Amino acid sequence: QMDMAQKHHIVQEVLVNEVYLGGDKPLVEDCGFGSGAEGYVRMQCVMAEHQSDPLVAQYIGTAMMKLLTAAGLDLTSVGSS
Repeated sequence: QMDMAQKHHIVQEVLVNEVYLGGDKPLVEDCGFGSGAEGYVRMQCVMAEHQSDPLVAQYIGTAMMKLLTAAGLDLTSVGSS
């Protein structure tokens, strides 16, 4: 059986390869960052630049929680056992 870290890693791999960089029009291209790994790095730089903004942090955190919950990862149980 996979542990939480392995499941989280799989979700991250899918997110990067199938959403940010994959599909008919990858998210990085759709958002204007360019294509491929270079576009992904540009997007990550912008996100890092704004990560201290409380509203940006809230939106990203909420989105990741929803994504991980949809993937079947219950993060509310982490640390409580």
